[in-house]
Amino acid sequence: MRKRILPFFLATLLGAFASQEAVAFDSGISRADTPLSPRSDTLSSVRVESAGRSDIRSSAPLRQMSRARIDTLAQEQLAGVLNSFAGVSVKDYGGRGGLKTVDVRNLGAAHTAVEYDGVDMGNMQNAQVDISRFELGELSVVRLEMTGSDDIFSSATRQLSANVLSLESARPLFGEGRSFHLSARLSAASFGTWDPRLCYEQRLDKDWSMRIGGSFLYSRGDYPFYVQNGNASEWQRRAGSEVRNGRGQWELFGQTASGQWLAKLMYDQGDRGLPGPVIFYVQEPTEHLWNKDLTALVRWENQYAERWRVRANISYSWSFTRYRNDAAMLRVPEVDNYDNHKLALGAVVSCRLHPDWQLSLAEDIILAKLDSDMPESRFPRRLHSATALSGKFEHGIWLVRGTLGLIYVTDKVDEGAAAAQSLPKRADRLHFSPSLSASCALAEGFHLRGSYKDSYRMPSFNDLYYARVGNPGLLPERAHQFNLGLTWGLGSKTPDGRKDAALSVELSADGYCNLIRDKIVAIPKMFIWSMRNVGEAVAAGTDLSLHASYAFSPDISIALQAKYSYQYAVDVTDAQSKTYRQQLPYTPRHTGAATLSLLTSWINVNYTLDGVSERFSIGQELPTYRLDAYLLHSLSLSHTFPLRGWKLYVAARADNLADTQYEIIKSYPMPGFQWQGVLRIIL
Repeated sequence: MRKRILPFFLATLLGAFASQEAVAFDSGISRADTPLSPRSDTLSSVRVESAGRSDIRSSAPLRQMSRARIDTLAQEQLAGVLNSFAGVSVKDYGGRGGLKTVDVRNLGAAHTAVEYDGVDMGNMQNAQVDISRFELGELSVVRLEMTGSDDIFSSATRQLSANVLSLESARPLFGEGRSFHLSARLSAASFGTWDPRLCYEQRLDKDWSMRIGGSFLYSRGDYPFYVQNGNASEWQRRAGSEVRNGRGQWELFGQTASGQWLAKLMYDQGDRGLPGPVIFYVQEPTEHLWNKDLTALVRWENQYAERWRVRANISYSWSFTRYRNDAAMLRVPEVDNYDNHKLALGAVVSCRLHPDWQLSLAEDIILAKLDSDMPESRFPRRLHSATALSGKFEHGIWLVRGTLGLIYVTDKVDEGAAAAQSLPKRADRLHFSPSLSASCALAEGFHLRGSYKDSYRMPSFNDLYYARVGNPGLLPERAHQFNLGLTWGLGSKTPDGRKDAALSVELSADGYCNLIRDKIVAIPKMFIWSMRNVGEAVAAGTDLSLHASYAFSPDISIALQAKYSYQYAVDVTDAQSKTYRQQLPYTPRHTGAATLSLLTSWINVNYTLDGVSERFSIGQELPTYRLDAYLLHSLSLSHTFPLRGWKLYVAARADNLADTQYEIIKSYPMPGFQWQGVLRIIL
């Protein structure tokens, strides 16, 4: 008994000293064009809001979730929020430290740009962003835009990307007579996971405020899983998946006569085991990864004469990665070091020509380079320029938005001693990328929307230049995105006879088709894989989203969030190929999820179902490569106690209640039943 009480006592004690900013936010969702979203400094007894709502007025699909809803769900990971959005698939290799990327409508993770406070967080090395690096507790809103955004006062990268995951941090808001906030948080979870965080906010004067915070994550990651291999079937524990990661962040906010200012400095350092696949019943983790990531950015924004808005930003990021492989087949351990540098300059100017007309011009310039100590290193450098001229018309029942984009990319390679002499020294690309979307109000609450976008993805440094695998002759991926949808919204209606009741409903149905040319894939060739353009793919489907809430009284309400997606994603390159018109790897035909929430002034309760149909690990639907369908159950409880001068937030969450054994990536088993407890103190 003492062994059980001691950890609980320590967790309670440390909760007063470990966490990060977590002041409650108002139930509304910030406007898409608001650069720094303010937050509320008070707590309401019950938050009646749409459960992770979508915007029925938008001309292209938009999913978003507010800070208040995230706290209500007791959700602590960004991947969990994204899994509730229709049309989104999170690629997960399992465990706390496993790589997590976002794939939207089968375009691939490289087609999803990730923006943090308006600055692109992507890198040129692998064109993927690990979303596990972002602290969910630091965000005021999570927004996912598909095929474009109605907010034309945004970066060129955002306007020209196929899909955009936009993350916004909250601006400190101090109550009357208050000059600081202190919040501490401790999360304890299954498999030896501890995550303490601390955040301090200070008002410097009437115009300036500051935030500083840090966190540390430790996890053994040794979750049990079941290996089914005939008579040799057995339970094992995941090996080589331990994680140690520390993060620190400093932010400066300003509101002056010359505009709004934001300065941010983020540092992330960690080491993690790479558990590798489980083949039959054997797992031999031999790989390890160390990382150091530094990001600094400054952003300024101002408005002139109610017609002109200007924003400019500069950011620098440095990533150091050290990879080690101790596999027995290697004569000596393989150790590779990589230095990735990126400098980004961005500006956007917007002018409201008429109450109904708005124009904007945006430009992003990115300079990137990759250095390595590998003998075959080619030291690539890249200049990436993106220009977007956009216009928006909004009047009466119509909302129309169009963009003319121009992308210019040039690479320069300095050959190492062992590099092939035939490697081109420079490669230039120029691409014109238009898009158009429109929304029309058919009747009260009903909107019809349609959109088209031409998107363009340059191969990453790894695709082009990675030793023995990269292919310098790769062509960029090109995609044509089409979307047609119908939305319906019913907000704040009071049923007859119930003066204290309020009903809110949002329903959206979108059909889409993505035509992809020169798709980049890895092709096995003897013992060495190589990157190739394989031809054409078609990804079509339907996304359904429902968000509803009903208030029985000021103290009791219920909310429902549900999604369903049907996906038909096939290879149409060669009619003679075995993969012709076969579903693309890891693409289920059916996915769905639903969360039912009971919100009261005493406690918030959420029950979630999340289901995925069968998939195949390669482009042939053969039993050997089949991944079984699965259905997951989750339950969470949360409550905020407003006390004298401070607040206490307590949450508990249990995922995979039925201990279902499943895989998202073949041979990488996912955790079964797991729990998490959170204690947060806000002064």
